[in-house]
Amino acid sequence: MAKLALAVEEERQLGPDRVSFRITSRAGQVAQRAFGETIIVYQRAGNLVLFMGSGRALVLEHAAAGFNRLTLSDYRAFAVPVPSDAEGEVRDPGVRRNLSLEDARFEEILHLATAADIGAQALAEANAVFAVDRQNAIDAYLKVHDRVLLRWKYRCVFTGAQFEPSETRPHPDLRVVALRPRELGGQLHVRNYLPMVAEAEHAWTHGHMALGPSLGFLVSERLIDPEFRERLLPSGKLSLAEEPSFWPDSEAVAYHRANIFDRD
Repeated sequence: MAKLALAVEEERQLGPDRVSFRITSRAGQVAQRAFGETIIVYQRAGNLVLFMGSGRALVLEHAAAGFNRLTLSDYRAFAVPVPSDAEGEVRDPGVRRNLSLEDARFEEILHLATAADIGAQALAEANAVFAVDRQNAIDAYLKVHDRVLLRWKYRCVFTGAQFEPSETRPHPDLRVVALRPRELGGQLHVRNYLPMVAEAEHAWTHGHMALGPSLGFLVSERLIDPEFRERLLPSGKLSLAEEPSFWPDSEAVAYHRANIFDRD
């Protein structure tokens, strides 16, 4: 049986050998089947997969719409993040959530991450480069977050609810939500994100609502919350700028409509 590597996001240390990670709900479905098993966790950095550590899948909890928190026990953080060089791993759509690794590749990653002959200077340099890449990714996301809110004037695109700018990130009242999630191939670009209130984010990420080719609202009447349905803009469509380059990315909208909308 192939060994599992799982995509993770924010890390929360729970003790000397226990850590929780934010993962997507889809990755959570895979994690549930791996309870008690040793898995490797990884993050994406540009076109690379960076293997981060290993531990036993222990607890899976709901975190937010579309996300879970996975707790790993017996967690061992890798001394140096190990980049993926296996043919096909990065190109495989499944890499966005999980990888099935052959036993030999699984053991190779563990060996490379803990090799005793890695010099102290090389170790420090590798960790420093990774930390910089990670911080650059965070900084880039925050810039996109702010630009999305400014572009849409701090308004929920589905309900029209208007809010004041805030120095707090994320914004306390508006979620900046990906049309196509990055772990599913979405771009870190303002056109791949829209500001929504929490109820709209839930409807969007769970496939209760989508956008049509002309950016009109599509709703699944069997899934959408009736009270939230009443709060949607009466126009039934996004309020768009005259300049098409400011509109949401049509390919990301189409991906959500084809792969996430009305799938429950």
